[in-house]
Amino acid sequence: MKQIAILSVDHTKARFYILKDAERPAEQWSPVLCPIDEFINVHWLEQEKESLSGGARMKFHVGLAGNSNTVHGFDDHLDAHQVEIDKRFSREINTRLRLLLQESAAEKLIIAAESKILGRLREQMGDEYSSKIQVDEVTLNLCHMRPVEIHERLAQLSLIPKRTAPENQLINPFGRAGQWRRKKSQQRQQREKSVQSP
Repeated sequence: MKQIAILSVDHTKARFYILKDAERPAEQWSPVLCPIDEFINVHWLEQEKESLSGGARMKFHVGLAGNSNTVHGFDDHLDAHQVEIDKRFSREINTRLRLLLQESAAEKLIIAAESKILGRLREQMGDEYSSKIQVDEVTLNLCHMRPVEIHERLAQLSLIPKRTAPENQLINPFGRAGQWRRKKSQQRQQREKSVQSP
């Protein structure tokens, strides 16, 4: 199977994945969606901390009737600033994506993001990737999902192959994540019982 690069983006972060065959398909679920890199939008976080809107600032003054307060709204050009933050983040994503695709042998790129973010990414990327590899775009925010959930969602859309169970179930009866913990716990309990019994 050819390797597939997946980029999942929202306003706060970008996550990069590579879909490739399992190293031991007889014992592991295959193909495997492997996280490669995560990139945080520090500009967005800084904006949140600075609270640029200033929309509910209170100004107190003393009038003839006693203390009173008035609310003033301030226009800090938040929309223009947000557009600039998105453009800067898209440029940084494009730089990292170029390096990721150079390091991997991916033949296909899937970009999953909301429509506004996809538009900004298109502006930065241009035709740079579409001339080299197949590029598919999905208007979905997958950043809150785990890799297995992302894999299942994209497989439902027929963008990537579905996961297949291990060929030899007896070698690996714990194909699903977390089952090995239960197995270890059961083994520990059996050991404790054998030690306690006379």
